[in-house]
Amino acid sequence: METTNFLNSLGSSDLASFIKVLEAYNDQYLTRQLEIECTGFNFYTGNLYLALSNGITIASCFGRDVVYIIDNFKNSEEQFFNTYEQAEDYLYNGIEEEEEEEFFNP
Repeated sequence: METTNFLNSLGSSDLASFIKVLEAYNDQYLTRQLEIECTGFNFYTGNLYLALSNGITIASCFGRDVVYIIDNFKNSEEQFFNTYEQAEDYLYNGIEEEEEEEFFNP
């Protein structure tokens, strides 16, 4: 979708979400140099999101505070975090710990 079409399709609370997501991205970009893989709007959840190159998604709905989402493709579950650091820690440490727990606790 073309950028102007995307922006013109947003309602006022969606635009507020987009601004929050961009601000959160900018805060992380300054220290981590992350690339955006895609941006979009989920009509089912109301989330406006930026999917980052490291697997973390920054999302907001209805102008609320952002959440950081990790998709665990091994169990098809999403994990939600309040901070980027929590999401990053789970991305690099938590997924493996979950797999070990499942293995050792049949």
